[in-house]
Amino acid sequence: MLPVFETLLETVQVLVKDYDFSISDALRPLTSSVAGFLNLTGKGEILPGNDADLLVMTPELRIEQVYARGKLMVKDGKACVKGTFETA
Repeated sequence: MLPVFETLLETVQVLVKDYDFSISDALRPLTSSVAGFLNLTGKGEILPGNDADLLVMTPELRIEQVYARGKLMVKDGKACVKGTFETA
């Protein structure tokens, strides 16, 4: 049985590093499986016409960039867009 982790990112890191999961297999429950279960059209897979929601990770499995609908949200591991209710 897997231990409980504080974040999904930590879970993915352990699955890949300690349990020899491929990155694709470790991320599938968080991407295409969820999109399919929730019937979210245009989500969960990188395909022509789908929303450009992408996560770019370093070889060490740290978040480097995040794109939501093609808009850069995180760059070099730091948020570059403020949320609706955040102040600068």
